[in-house]
Amino acid sequence: MEPLQYKRESAVPLNYEDLNRIENWTRFLAGMLSENGYDIFIKTKVWSMHSIPYQKEIDRMRRNIERLHLGYSMLPDWRQITYTNSLDFGQVNILEWDLMTIYTWLSRMVAAFCRLGEFHANEEVMA
Repeated sequence: MEPLQYKRESAVPLNYEDLNRIENWTRFLAGMLSENGYDIFIKTKVWSMHSIPYQKEIDRMRRNIERLHLGYSMLPDWRQITYTNSLDFGQVNILEWDLMTIYTWLSRMVAAFCRLGEFHANEEVMA
């Protein structure tokens, strides 16, 4: 999966590849959450070079990421998503940061799971 980009320091043109990266990560995280018992409804799309990112679609992407957050957990390093009539580089950084935050915490949670039958509480180890 293409790495998230949340450290833009100046205005760069947002293109369909950026939008697809956000949509792909959103879809991936929704699937990962679903595998772990969190069913969150999102609607994504695939952008083309000729797609026009209308306000309605940008807001849908913002809502999708908020749904992932609210359906999973209130994360301490979450950055607040703002709804404006535009999408500047700072706002895109926030969207990608929040996706990375969900991924980080979810990955940590999954790594902490123990597999059923591997050990039991108060089990004595025989040497």
